[in-house]
Amino acid sequence: MPTRGQLSAGLVGFLDSGMRKPTRARSGGSLVGFVDSLKSCGVLPTTRGAMDGTPHRFRLERVRALRERSEDQAKQALADSLLQERQAEAGVAAAAAEISAARTALSGSGVTPVDAVTIRAHQAYLERAERLHRQSVVALQGTQALTESRRDELVEAARARQTLDRLHDRSLAAHRAESGRRERALLDEIALNTFRRGAAA
Repeated sequence: MPTRGQLSAGLVGFLDSGMRKPTRARSGGSLVGFVDSLKSCGVLPTTRGAMDGTPHRFRLERVRALRERSEDQAKQALADSLLQERQAEAGVAAAAAEISAARTALSGSGVTPVDAVTIRAHQAYLERAERLHRQSVVALQGTQALTESRRDELVEAARARQTLDRLHDRSLAAHRAESGRRERALLDEIALNTFRRGAAA
């Protein structure tokens, strides 16, 4: 059991090193050990108090985790949509190239004598290429609309997650402030009890 002189020296040393810049790391180590010593010799009561090491608990942590997951899913959905949009753009470009080739073939048939069957084949090829081009343009417009929708969904998901992040940060700040207040109150109690015991000796 530590002597009264050891406790007084320990208190002075702790107050000299810890009260200047109180941190959780210091309070979680030397302060707790010193408090335990004080409790063991009756300077402080042994009931749970300010230095019980209670961790911060955010009551909406599960909701926050769900919103983070929703944001990740929205990011993935947007990435998939962007990939589809790039593929649709490539489809439009390929269809446009088919139209150009069909028109070249059809115009060439007017220079070089060909039969009517060949001309009709070139005309059919051109019409098919134009039809595919229209379809690819419609597909591209659809993917672009989907991309915009998913981009909006990502923005909303990010806002929802950020709201929970701000609540979490405020909760953590309040927890740290309360822990600091309790630590200061405990240090005051240590100093007062040590002074009273020294005066009574």
